[in-house]
Amino acid sequence: MRRSIPVTEYLHKLRWCVNHGWTEPFFEAGKWYAFPPGAVMPLAIPPSFLDYLQAFFRQFCLLFLLLLLHLILIWLVTSFPYFFLPIDTPPDSFLTLHAPLNATVYTQVV
Repeated sequence: MRRSIPVTEYLHKLRWCVNHGWTEPFFEAGKWYAFPPGAVMPLAIPPSFLDYLQAFFRQFCLLFLLLLLHLILIWLVTSFPYFFLPIDTPPDSFLTLHAPLNATVYTQVV
């Protein structure tokens, strides 16, 4: 199955080849190959800093999104604690459920 290559990626590799004197860039088996100056056998084109940057973002993008989701969830729970209580729990009982054992809890007597 052949992978379609974006034109911008091909132009980026072609520009690199022209700047370094390499010829006939082609894509095979997941890598870019070209003929170095005076060579009869193609070699893999060395990855550029942009390639390293793209690989870095691909690896850590999911990790960053999970961390961001975790921080948003912590903010929601700490900012709106009554929203996360069970429906049948009255708001006054939140203090008695989560107060330390040695603390004096003031509840309103009705």
